[in-house]
Amino acid sequence: MSAIIKLMLDLIHNVSFNSNFEKKCARKLEENLSQINVETCRSDFYRMCKENPYSLFPQIGLSIFYLEDLPNLAIRHADMAITLLDQVYLNQEKISDPEINSEALRKLCQIIKESAEDNIESDIEAQASGIAGEKRQQILNLPTAERIEKALVAHGQFVTNWIGGNRQNAHWFRGRNSQKIPSKNQLKSFDDIDKFFLKGWVPDQPFISKKMQVTTLGSCFAEHIVKFLNENFYLVNKNIYGNKPQNLKIQEGMVNTYTLLQQFEWAFEEDDLRTDLWFDGNNDAITLTQDQQTAIKELFLNTNVFIITLGLSEVFYDKISGNVLMRFIAKKHHGNENLGFKISNVEENIQNLEKILLLIRKFCPNAHVIFTLSPVRLQRTFRQIPAISANSVSKSILRVAIDELVRKHESDDKLYYFPSFELITDFIVDPYEDDNLHPKIGAIDFVMEQFSKSFLEP
Repeated sequence: MSAIIKLMLDLIHNVSFNSNFEKKCARKLEENLSQINVETCRSDFYRMCKENPYSLFPQIGLSIFYLEDLPNLAIRHADMAITLLDQVYLNQEKISDPEINSEALRKLCQIIKESAEDNIESDIEAQASGIAGEKRQQILNLPTAERIEKALVAHGQFVTNWIGGNRQNAHWFRGRNSQKIPSKNQLKSFDDIDKFFLKGWVPDQPFISKKMQVTTLGSCFAEHIVKFLNENFYLVNKNIYGNKPQNLKIQEGMVNTYTLLQQFEWAFEEDDLRTDLWFDGNNDAITLTQDQQTAIKELFLNTNVFIITLGLSEVFYDKISGNVLMRFIAKKHHGNENLGFKISNVEENIQNLEKILLLIRKFCPNAHVIFTLSPVRLQRTFRQIPAISANSVSKSILRVAIDELVRKHESDDKLYYFPSFELITDFIVDPYEDDNLHPKIGAIDFVMEQFSKSFLEP
């Protein structure tokens, strides 16, 4: 009976009452339920029904309490509850919890009726066969709450934490893959990082060996990945032109998806790369040669794993051509009249990521692709809103774009997302340096430990 009692406690906390009498009875009922005083509880429900036969809560309560012992009465009260739901409780405001709606309660009452009818039929069959006692015991061996729960599963209306669950977390369950936000206490433990952060994103087993070529591109956070891989003797950006690959040299400025796409198109398809769009950290134009293009293409073609880190959705662009610049640049290279600013939207970023993935699959069909979102915050915004809000918008746009890409290509078993952003912002307490922009070294080390555990072979 404990599961039923928990169910009734949940009803008390989630269904609004129509009168002070009902509220008073509900408080007394809650006390009796907490003391597991079943008979008194049944009397409480009966008095509430007698006082107001048009009250939903006691009708549902009696239908449940009568289910095992008096199934005929359970059917009567369930029918009355359904009638009330159809005629009185059509207004959603009658039920305080928006997750527990009239249709959900109607389904519950219907299942109670079906369970009661099964009980009656089983009793009749048992009595006819002369083994009523044994048959009845078999029925009672399956608790009422479990029977209702199984029936709800069959009807596509599974209830969790409501029948036989935790009263504090009572709600209607929408589907079988529900994931709950962890509490602060749960986030204190390192044991559940897989469950709360990595599950569904990373591979079942690490696959990056020290013989595989890894190429990293993207925002400044990509530098931390390069450093970690180098220190642990993995091949990262090793197929170089001269002493240093050009993409490694400039990758810290490739914070938007437009620039990343430009580099892939330049390398794979030998598109002309407008040098007036690309600038280094000193705001000097980058001069790119055919030899450099050949070297980058060779690097990409030999890559086993691409790690691509996204940074910003705010971009500057050339008003004449519409092309997006690699970074925010000095006025000496672009007059204000030719320089535009915009927020790249979700759809634009999805299109850029789609094109990048398509190029990788065309030229490197067996390569693994890992997308990440940089936890490094936006230093300043050119919008007329606070930078904190602009940072939230910028990161959200990119995070949604990655999610759309990964979900659309869920059959691609070599496409991954690594939640570096979530690990920094939601797991680590006070993760940022005093500038409130860059993660602390300890936070970065922690994220790289999780990356290593998920992707790197020893």
